[in-house]
Amino acid sequence: MSAQATRLESLFLLVRDGSSAQIRENAAEKLGEVAARSTDVCASILQQLRPLIVDSEWDIRVAASKCLNVVAHSLRHEDENVADLFALASCTHEASSAALNLQTVDINKVVQEGAPLLRSGGEEYQYTTNMTEEERKAHAVKQRRLLLRRLSGAGGPIWKTREDSLTKQLLPRLNRDRMKDCRTQFGVVWVLI
Repeated sequence: MSAQATRLESLFLLVRDGSSAQIRENAAEKLGEVAARSTDVCASILQQLRPLIVDSEWDIRVAASKCLNVVAHSLRHEDENVADLFALASCTHEASSAALNLQTVDINKVVQEGAPLLRSGGEEYQYTTNMTEEERKAHAVKQRRLLLRRLSGAGGPIWKTREDSLTKQLLPRLNRDRMKDCRTQFGVVWVLI
């Protein structure tokens, strides 16, 4: 085993089992510096960092992120494609370069068939306090439908007015459960629309 491999192993050991957060962070920064200087071991270091980033211990995750920070800052001024370097840590180079090739992306198809990742016009937060009983019932049903669409991962965007099949199946059960709760709490049966 070479001296550099032994040093890397001891640095990873310090990141995992260091006695304090400062020791872990210093070891992680040294790992990042080694990865930034040597492209030969950079992919190996990044691959070994992956489990540390999702570790159950907070200090280990912070130290691993410090290492990634050092690597990212060192790559900022280089001409190489940073995405390819980080993709090497998760899969083969051929797969990553094929997936990240912008010449083969059909933008029109993405725009036509892609769903937005996040969209809000703020309508889910518009709630008036002076509603009648009927308006409150209708609002509750609307909010349940919106929640069911979000939970079910319905194919269409969540702001469409057409109900999906899961909403149609689950809404009567939710209303029935709600009616049972009302009966037990108030002794009154409420019929939800």
